[in-house]
Amino acid sequence: MLRHVVFGAAIVALPLSSHSSRAQAASASATANAAPIPTATLAGDMYLTMQNGDIHRIAGTPIALVSTDAARSAKARCGETADVDSAFMRAVRSFATPDSLDKRRSLGDRHKAMWAANDSADKVHGALARAIRAALDSAVLYLGSTNVDGHYRFAGVRPGDYALFAQTTVGDRVYGFLVPVAIGGADSSKDLNNTTAGTAYCNWPITDAMMPPWIKGTP
Repeated sequence: MLRHVVFGAAIVALPLSSHSSRAQAASASATANAAPIPTATLAGDMYLTMQNGDIHRIAGTPIALVSTDAARSAKARCGETADVDSAFMRAVRSFATPDSLDKRRSLGDRHKAMWAANDSADKVHGALARAIRAALDSAVLYLGSTNVDGHYRFAGVRPGDYALFAQTTVGDRVYGFLVPVAIGGADSSKDLNNTTAGTAYCNWPITDAMMPPWIKGTP
């Protein structure tokens, strides 16, 4: 056997020692005889039950399995918005149900304060949404999509802990899914529906610009 070593632009072939050849042969044999890594299939349906009882199947929507570490980190970061969320709610109460102290300010001033608090919260949530999006997007381990019936299927998944990540818009509402799943040696199923859906990114509406490219279905 020969190995190739590059010296500048020249490629020089050098003979491998018999010891090296035997080691390579033994390694190849061990690899060939190694037990295959077990895998399993994860499947399920993605749908929402509407207020009138109709079932809305979510078709053609990208869905991913991401690392649990990324999912935990994403959820943990929701606490970063606590201050602006509280300020916004205080401004809303001041405008909608003012107490005696609030009434010292004009209705117009309270209205302006409410929208200013809303804008501040939007900026913080927007920045957080983009950070979470980037973290989850970089942590995608398996990527698929729902079919015309809202069914998804991941085949060949290695055993371990993951989180199902998907997002869809129905009407004017964004639904986000970030659901833990454990894959063992047997096939399993997990539906994504009203019981597992929440408003995406820490219970704050997001804009289309904050969504990762694969969520939007674009490269």
